Amino acid sequence: MTNDDKKKKLKAYIHAGEKISDLIEEIEVLKAKALKVTPTLSDMPKGSGTSDKSGVIDIYLDMIHELECEARTLSDTKREVEYLISTIDDWTVERIMRLRYIDNLRWEDICCRVNYSWRQVHYLHADGLNQIEFDECIELH
Repeated sequence: MTNDDKKKKLKAYIHAGEKISDLIEEIEVLKAKALKVTPTLSDMPKGSGTSDKSGVIDIYLDMIHELECEARTLSDTKREVEYLISTIDDWTVERIMRLRYIDNLRWEDICCRVNYSWRQVHYLHADGLNQIEFDECIELH
């Protein structure tokens, strides 16, 4: 696996976090809609023009379940990236990788945080990429 492929996989952490936030919002909207759907109780005979509201609620619940499953999958992606970064031997290199791929900091900000030059940070980052092996990732399910 090339370093560019590794960077892409590591950047999945940030995208997963953003997507999880979007899914949580969507789940909350669907829950609110499901709670608004209330059946009309009446002792009067029903005609063919009335609709069964429980079907709508079931649809909302199915949609919520699908979104929750997707959020769990994205959480697994985040845990995988955290695990891979934690396998790095050197604490400074691990910190640089965390700042870049978990905290999503710019290179300039990382340089300030670790008090290293741009060149040193990029050298250590390359070392971190070389240490990460995606085939050693644990099964998270």
